Amino acid sequence: MEKIYDALIKHQVIFFRDQDISPETHLKLAESLGDIDPGHPVYPHVEGYQSIVLLRNDVDNKPDTNDWHKDLTFKSNPPFASILHGSQCP
Repeated sequence: MEKIYDALIKHQVIFFRDQDISPETHLKLAESLGDIDPGHPVYPHVEGYQSIVLLRNDVDNKPDTNDWHKDLTFKSNPPFASILHGSQCP
């Protein structure tokens, strides 16, 4: 995990393509980078995983692209990093 952390510090963003990760694996990666935030105060979460925000854009869930603070950067002490797992991307 040290190599992942070092790459993140060096490049500010890293990509792991074609990964099918479970919520448990998602949290394990997050824990390896630092403390996990308890979750977003407004947006829904993955069922059973309060710390994983669920962003869904479909017929019933229109994208709200006017605000991009789902990553909690609005907080006075924001998280060190955010992990985005795209399950269906155009």
